[in-house]
Amino acid sequence: MPDVDGMIVGSPVKYMGVQVGYIKNIKILTNNVYVRFVITDKDLKLPSGVIATVEFNGLGGSKSLELYPPSKNEATDRLIVIRNPKRLHDSLGLLNDMFDKLGSITDKLSHFANKMGVVNTATDELNVKPEDIENGIKQTDNFVDNLIKNRNNFQSRMKEWKNE
Repeated sequence: MPDVDGMIVGSPVKYMGVQVGYIKNIKILTNNVYVRFVITDKDLKLPSGVIATVEFNGLGGSKSLELYPPSKNEATDRLIVIRNPKRLHDSLGLLNDMFDKLGSITDKLSHFANKMGVVNTATDELNVKPEDIENGIKQTDNFVDNLIKNRNNFQSRMKEWKNE
């Protein structure tokens, strides 16, 4: 494994969340960490291509080696496929990217609202009244209803022409 993220000898080994063994030995060799584990569940047969990763386990911050069934989309000839552990830093990076995108969307909506005259740029107040919004919603509803009616009429005519 490239990283065992705080796992120690004796850490639990789990298969799909159920403890099935423990870590027997951990050895660092060059750029990899080799982990030897013991499966204590005599009835468990690990399939070829099982996915192994390190996951957070419990309130004290202990780690476990988590095993999952092989991915159906990913064929492999390996006995165990290693996945890097998921880190809080990675999640925060994704959250940061999401907020950046939301900020960009907000800027574009603001620019659009200014161009449409929805917002008074001098006072940053809306030029739209609640009645305008209700009228817009009613017009949109009527437009969608007409589209559905026209589609149904078109389908009926297609059936008639097909039967002729």
